[in-house]
Amino acid sequence: MTVGDVLRISTVLTKPPKPKIVLCVGVDLFLWFNTDARRGRPAQMPVSRNEAPGITRDCFLDCGRVTSFFPNEIAAPGSKTERAMRSCSA
Repeated sequence: MTVGDVLRISTVLTKPPKPKIVLCVGVDLFLWFNTDARRGRPAQMPVSRNEAPGITRDCFLDCGRVTSFFPNEIAAPGSKTERAMRSCSA
């Protein structure tokens, strides 16, 4: 996995646990894509559908929160990696 990869990760960090689409921004560091901008949190970058692999509707990249995942979440069945079509900067 390299910086710029877009991943679909099944995570327990959401309630209830569900797959999330994330952008790799460093070694074990990820930004989340969300359907809606997170209110009160800075750095919500709009992303148009098809602008990155796996993004099928308009959404927001949450550049105000960096997350890491457990290794078993990244390697879990259903988790997958796709190469980003463009670099992303906030």
